[in-house]
Amino acid sequence: MRLKKGVRALSLLLVMALLTAMFVPAVSATETQSSSTQSSVDMDKDINSHENYITPEYFKDSKPAEPLHESEMINLIIPKKTLDSFNQEENLGIISIPVFYLDIKTHFDKSKDYPNRYIAKDINSNEAVVLMRMPMDMLDRFLATSKNNVVTWIPGDT
Repeated sequence: MRLKKGVRALSLLLVMALLTAMFVPAVSATETQSSSTQSSVDMDKDINSHENYITPEYFKDSKPAEPLHESEMINLIIPKKTLDSFNQEENLGIISIPVFYLDIKTHFDKSKDYPNRYIAKDINSNEAVVLMRMPMDMLDRFLATSKNNVVTWIPGDT
């Protein structure tokens, strides 16, 4: 007799689990359906009311930016070990260089072959190097806006 009660309880539990498994997707589908029936006018209103929304008319007459001429670029070649010594933080991808090191006249030699290439004076011929390439204006802005006499930026961030 005890076995029959256990079988009954087990079958009741299985039926309840089956009903629950069918009920949850049905309820989810009705909620999704009601939210997707929102009118497109309401959706456009939500998008246009965003504070950072820029209307398509803003870009109507825009043109691609002109590439910078090579004469507007600067290439700084520094030893990797020097860059590593400046970046003591564990923040990977963030470069910090003291302003004094970026003094072109003091720490770099101008390349004879390339007019906008400056090579750090402390490079050995057999060590790894890092090429920092950017517009000259950008370097000037970095120097002008440095904090605590340190230039900090994320490569690829302009």
